[in-house]
Amino acid sequence: MQEGSLSALLNLLGDGPESSGTAYGSLHQRLTRYFRINACADPEQLSDEVLNRLAKIAASDAASIASPTAFALGIARHVLQENIRAELREVEAGRSWQSSRKIADPDEEIVLQAIDVCLADMPAAKSDLLRTYYESIGKQKIEHHRQLAKRLGISINTLRNRLMRARRELDACVRKQLSDVSSKNRT
Repeated sequence: MQEGSLSALLNLLGDGPESSGTAYGSLHQRLTRYFRINACADPEQLSDEVLNRLAKIAASDAASIASPTAFALGIARHVLQENIRAELREVEAGRSWQSSRKIADPDEEIVLQAIDVCLADMPAAKSDLLRTYYESIGKQKIEHHRQLAKRLGISINTLRNRLMRARRELDACVRKQLSDVSSKNRT
């Protein structure tokens, strides 16, 4: 959040530094609770996103915001919808990947070789991202993804978007590799 946006938001939330700081903390907690209730993977990050958007609007047009809390909750609804859509895309991409693996070739060794070839052909950053993202399983996965995003200096949503694009690229390459293998086997 930029300094001008932050000061505009704090001015909108309270009269003095102490009251606006308290209001900011209270609003952040309320937003985090909202995202937790809605079972979001990273409620704190989503709360930060809502406050960033509110701060940008406060910096450009504070007069249009009658109730900062109500306005923030409206933004939170939109951020929640965006988050749900991103998670659905991620789940769908995973299902698509799983079904393509089953349909493409029952011989797992050929599929794994195709994946290895495609990962080797991808730019190192994308290949490393895919390998690193899927290192952890279970409860450790969320924290691992959070740390990976932090290490890359991006948000969780940006990480998911990059990963989704890399998986699509990998999927297309694997499908091509498998079709090449099956056409060679036919001849």
